[in-house]
Amino acid sequence: MMKLNKAVAIPTLALAADLSLVACSSVKASSTAPAVTHTVAPAAAPKPSATTAPPKATPAPKPKTTYVPAQAGVLPDHVRTPGASNPAVTQANIGSTICKSGWTSTVRPDTAYTDSLKQAQLASGYAYQGNTSMAAYEEDHRIPLELGGSPDSSLNLWPEPYAGSDGSRTKDKTENSLNRAVCDGTMTLAAARQAIATDWLTAASPAQSSAPAQSSAPAAPAQSPAPAAPAQAPAKTYRAGEFCPAADHGMTLGELTCSQVGARWRWEN
Repeated sequence: MMKLNKAVAIPTLALAADLSLVACSSVKASSTAPAVTHTVAPAAAPKPSATTAPPKATPAPKPKTTYVPAQAGVLPDHVRTPGASNPAVTQANIGSTICKSGWTSTVRPDTAYTDSLKQAQLASGYAYQGNTSMAAYEEDHRIPLELGGSPDSSLNLWPEPYAGSDGSRTKDKTENSLNRAVCDGTMTLAAARQAIATDWLTAASPAQSSAPAQSSAPAAPAQSPAPAAPAQAPAKTYRAGEFCPAADHGMTLGELTCSQVGARWRWEN
C-alpha cells in the first residue's frame, strides 16, 4: 500500500516541474521579443470635385510704359501736360499784364523748382530719344507766360528739347508772335491760348489769318455833301414892312421876303 502512493506522487511532482519551466520560458520570451512599430500611411489628398474651381493663376506684372512723343519730343504729352492758364490774366487786363514790358519776370517760377520738376519728368520717361541730360532741355510752359499761362503748374510745364528745327527756340518765336497779335488786338487772348495749347507748330497761322484784310482796290472818292435844303419859313403870317426876327433873315413867306433895309430887316414884297 505504501509503495503505490509513492509511485503516484513522483509523476505529479514531475508534471509540476514541467509546468514551472514552461511558464518561465514564456515570461523570458515575452521580455526579450523586439517591439513592433505600426506605421500609419498618410491620407490621400482629396481629388477636386466638379464644383471646385481650380486655383487662380497670379497675373504677371505689367511692364512700365514710357512716353513716346508724337513728333520727336517737340509736342508735350496731352495727358501729362494738357496746359493750364493763369486766372489772374484776363482779356480785360492784358494792358497791365502780358502786354506790359517785363511783366513775365514777376511771375516766372524759381529755377530750383523747374529743375527739380524737369529731373523728375525725365526720369519717368518724358525724354526725347531716351536722352535724360538736363542740359538738353528747357522746362517750358505749354501755354507761355506771355499768353497768361500758369507759372508753376505741372500740368503746364514739360521738358522741351532744344534739338531740331522744331525745338524750344522755335517755339519762343511763335510765343512772341502770338503775344504781339493779342496786344495789337488782332487776336483774342482765348484764341491764342487755344492755338498754342493745341499745336504750337501751327499756332502762328491763326494770328496771321485773324489780322484785318488789306484791300487792294482804290479808295472810293469822297462824296461831296448834299446842298442844304432851303430853309422853311416859320408857320406865321407877316405883313409887308414888319420887322423880321434874326431867325427869319432871308426867309420867304408867300410874296414876302425878310430882307435887310438899311440897318434893319423887314418883310418886303
